[in-house]
Amino acid sequence: MGVDGTEFSAGEVLGSDVPIVCRMNAAVLRGDAARMELRDTGDAVIAHAELPAV
Repeated sequence: MGVDGTEFSAGEVLGSDVPIVCRMNAAVLRGDAARMELRDTGDAVIAHAELPAV
């Protein structure tokens, strides 16, 4: 999630026993990122990490 609340898609992650679909098609500048989230298929956040300011 960007510092302004914008969400970016992240593509797909391989190597899991279950499908993992990410929503990010391009790199996000580190200075523009404030939080990383892992969501389930119902769009509920199941894990997150607040990123330190750069």
